Amino acid sequence: MYKRLSILPACLFACLALQLKPTQPPEKPPFPMLKGAIVSNELETIPNFKVYYQGTQTVSNDDGFFTLPLEDDTVQDLSLLICKDFSPKFEGTNTIKNLSVNPKKSYAYFALSKATLPLTKNRIDQLEQKTKPLTLRADLIKRQIERQKKHLALSKNKNRKKSFYRPEYYKNNLKKLEQRLSITTQTYKKVHQEILELKEKLLTFQNATPTKPAGDFWFIDKKILQNTVVPENCVIVSLNPKTVDRIENWSFSLSQNFMAFPKIILKENLETRNVKKKQSITRSALKSEFYALEKKVFHEQQKEVTKYFDDRPNVRVAILQKQ
Repeated sequence: MYKRLSILPACLFACLALQLKPTQPPEKPPFPMLKGAIVSNELETIPNFKVYYQGTQTVSNDDGFFTLPLEDDTVQDLSLLICKDFSPKFEGTNTIKNLSVNPKKSYAYFALSKATLPLTKNRIDQLEQKTKPLTLRADLIKRQIERQKKHLALSKNKNRKKSFYRPEYYKNNLKKLEQRLSITTQTYKKVHQEILELKEKLLTFQNATPTKPAGDFWFIDKKILQNTVVPENCVIVSLNPKTVDRIENWSFSLSQNFMAFPKIILKENLETRNVKKKQSITRSALKSEFYALEKKVFHEQQKEVTKYFDDRPNVRVAILQKQ
């Protein structure tokens, strides 16, 4: 009985020591990586293109995917520059002031704002206000078309009044008005479609939970670079902008380790016999590699390591690794 009691204080001391032991703070999850893609609907293998961001350099893989490191997981504003080449501007001897593009060469620049619930609501309101003048304009053009048709019919009458012009005059007017109506209708349909997509995204934001996040959605606005200077937080893709059809968001959510960057959709018929050599997508990729040799001094090379899983041989994950 005495031996059992002697062990009790030791046990109490051990338990107390465990309670007083300072707990290690939970490890902060790493910042997500920016995941983008260059997509083609007809090419099985996508040529490799150089991609630059904040002093780092990587290359898209054969599936068109590329990954870039993020220093901050709260990024709300990014931009995308698609151009053949860019150059640094120096301040002093070895200090880079900024990057710039050649104004004489074509480029495509997009300002990207990460969508949130309030921003999405504001965007929908702005677009709905934009549809009202488009509807009024379409109605006005339709009335003008009807008036011109009546005048055309009267002008064909042999006993027409001198105040009417020849039929060709009204035919030309009708042609111009129908073209204006077609452009106005297409613009309205485009805006209306964007409103529907944003309303669907708005429901996603409202129904989002910690286990089912809303995902990354960006407002994409095509703009012109001010003084051809590349702003900060800009992803630069060394690609001929004439080969790009559009920029669009992902249709599904990525894992928490990745922040989805808008996809670059290439045009079709880029590798056919009839295509001009200057517009060849393969030639564009070779030029991208050539221009990258000059940028190695200013951008740190990033390497992707592909990881395979034994239980899922068809699944592969690209992990970013600095060289």
